[in-house]
Amino acid sequence: MSISCLYLLIEGRDTDPELELHRANYLEATVQQHRETLANMTKENSDPACFVSVLLTMDAFANLRFRQLEPYEPPLHWLQMSRGLGGVFQQAIELLKDEPGAKMRSLVDTARSYVGSNVVFCKSNREGLEHLLEFREGEIQDESDVTAYENVVSYIGSVIRGLRSSEDPKMISRRLTSFSVVVSARYIELLRFQKPRALVLLAHFFALASCIRYTWWVGSSPGREVRAIQAQLGEEWQALMSWPIEQLEKEPYAPDEKDRAPWPEATAVIPNV
Repeated sequence: MSISCLYLLIEGRDTDPELELHRANYLEATVQQHRETLANMTKENSDPACFVSVLLTMDAFANLRFRQLEPYEPPLHWLQMSRGLGGVFQQAIELLKDEPGAKMRSLVDTARSYVGSNVVFCKSNREGLEHLLEFREGEIQDESDVTAYENVVSYIGSVIRGLRSSEDPKMISRRLTSFSVVVSARYIELLRFQKPRALVLLAHFFALASCIRYTWWVGSSPGREVRAIQAQLGEEWQALMSWPIEQLEKEPYAPDEKDRAPWPEATAVIPNV
């Protein structure tokens, strides 16, 4: 009910205090019940626990459109909540390993082919994006920073490859929603410290997410985040923000392939700087 109320608030485009109150109450009750479920997961409740987790992460993303962006703070609540989704699914997989009819199994099995770590973090995904990893003196603390940045760039490249191959928009959406699940704890920490490169890469993610802005729970949030990040960064980082800003002016990735313009080669849309 909470997410239904949010949908009505967003699509209605007008404030409705009574609906907002109902939504807040439903959300509080859902989160409380969900925490109790996660603390006592069984074969019987693993399926609903997984799907409630997915809905809560969608809810968290949809709420980005309402948050204050000045001064800019990365959306850590959404990232941390969504990252916990991976742990819920891992626990459910173990509990349901002998249950071929489990509903969440189809979601997990289909996801492995395009959001599995061997696919998302493949080095070849970074081709054409090497400029995003040209580190500056004193920028890197240790190898974990390098790995965190490389993995995010690989992820960005994997989404771009999906767009270039005219992948089904539903699959593109699933790639994009996996971002907050697959990024490392170290990358989230770098965002917490407001590291410029971490913010630049976050802007690239949101720029890609803007291609499905016709989805009700995505909407205007990606564009707001990209522009807020641009305003936060110093002049020396603006060149790396040119591509994310350009993407906001592009037509959305149309659900119908016949209405969809071809996605350019990565090297054509992301200039070396």
